[in-house]
Amino acid sequence: MYQFINDYNTIISFLSSIFTIIATFIALITILIWKKQQKFSIKINLLMDLEDSYEILFTKYIEEYHFTLRLLNTVKTNKTQSNQEINKLIDKELATRKENELSISGQKYELSFIRAIRFFPELDKYDFLKKSYLDKVFEKNLQELSSKILNTDAEKIAIDYFKELLEIKKDAIKKITKLRKAL
Repeated sequence: MYQFINDYNTIISFLSSIFTIIATFIALITILIWKKQQKFSIKINLLMDLEDSYEILFTKYIEEYHFTLRLLNTVKTNKTQSNQEINKLIDKELATRKENELSISGQKYELSFIRAIRFFPELDKYDFLKKSYLDKVFEKNLQELSSKILNTDAEKIAIDYFKELLEIKKDAIKKITKLRKAL
């Protein structure tokens, strides 16, 4: 009888050791899955924030461009008036402008971009995602518009600029979406 109890205790001890090992592996696998899920959540939030900031920045570039276009058209259509009258019209346009929105959006985008590069260093090799590149495109087009507004059709310049902006935006969103889907 004692032999049976001793064998029974040995079997139970052996089974409890096996189940403890299995439970340890399950706990380890659960922790690894949880950790991966936490990293995924951070990465997806970074990409979503970058994409949202990019959209907002583009909207501000377009608003700023429209504002400049309106300002230059005001000068163009009123070039027969005195400088004082033109300055009043320009001041009126300036009063409607929401200052610093482009700057604030740009700073938010730059912060989002820097944060995203921490997890996705390959983003740094794409110029169309860098604010400095976008600023150069914006400034170049504004200078072109300013220099030609009185001599040529501003609408053609604006349309060409918007086409260029849309191509840049399309490339950027495609790259961000590709990274998001790869997660």
